[in-house]
Amino acid sequence: MQLFLTIVAAVFVSILLLVFGLFIALKLIQWRVKKAFSKLGEAMESLAGAAIPPARVHLTRLGNPDWNDKHKVDAFAEVFRSAGYEDIGTYEMDVMPDAVLLAMMNSADASYATIYDAPKIGVWVDLIVRNADGTSFTLTSNDKGAALERPPEHPMIRLGGASADQLLRRWTQEREAAKVADPVAEHLFKGVFEKAYAQYMDWRLKRGFATPDEIRAVGRAGGNDVSAQTITLTAMAIASQERERLDEVLREKFLEMTPLSAVEWERARDRLIFVHDRLDSEEVRNLLASEEDPDLEEIGGGASEQPVSSPRELFAQLNDRFHPERRLKKLAILDEPIPADVYERPVAIKQD
Repeated sequence: MQLFLTIVAAVFVSILLLVFGLFIALKLIQWRVKKAFSKLGEAMESLAGAAIPPARVHLTRLGNPDWNDKHKVDAFAEVFRSAGYEDIGTYEMDVMPDAVLLAMMNSADASYATIYDAPKIGVWVDLIVRNADGTSFTLTSNDKGAALERPPEHPMIRLGGASADQLLRRWTQEREAAKVADPVAEHLFKGVFEKAYAQYMDWRLKRGFATPDEIRAVGRAGGNDVSAQTITLTAMAIASQERERLDEVLREKFLEMTPLSAVEWERARDRLIFVHDRLDSEEVRNLLASEEDPDLEEIGGGASEQPVSSPRELFAQLNDRFHPERRLKKLAILDEPIPADVYERPVAIKQD
């Protein structure tokens, strides 16, 4: 499931460290400025927009890459070529536009080697094999992101700063020869890379993007004293963007299963709502709120509201209060990355 995702860990770690730094600074402000809480809210709002890497990655092939450290990239590549790897393309990634990736493959070994060159991180290498049973194994020279958990079926061994020769020797020792590997090919690489990234991000979104233990470990790795309050504030900054990422992925999953034509999808997409149990009651009501619809303004708590066990049930109950012409239509139930209901808003009724 996970493939060449050291980049995700590196981006996530750097942003979490930014969160810690800003919150520490804001705590100092809080002691001195009466408006500290409003500043804290503004900072958290800006952080939420950047806390989580995009849910999907797209590679673009480069004809004339602008390397940051071409000498080091060439040194790695030459050793891998002598070990049976061949170049299959150079790419840039939209999740890290300043980085360049050299992809290589070894047909006999059924493995890929990816050499990354990023200005703020440096040059590192991943060796990856994907197995027919859905598992994978990665060996990387990047030691960033070690505090982040990984799916158990996709282990990674980190040899921070290892040379190409050291990586190849360890690769021979660690790879499970008993497993049948998926074949590798130049034309498959882009799709395999993007799919693996998507699967990894779906796994994180399903489980919760950052656990308290991960936040604590990342903070300590950066030399920060991580208090319970810091963990809570960091989680709050991440939560909003996590829900946005979930909405993006759920929208994609629905598009994959819907029988709508491209034209019908474009007409309907802005009227779609995805309801899941990560929402709180206020967010559920906000999904139904509309300044143009007086019926929706009256939604709220009260004696007539029946007890519900989940946000999805609350949404269904509130939706049932509307006049049939204004009621949202339930289109589907999604299972991945988390269970969710798909609703469609009615077409706006024109007033004479």
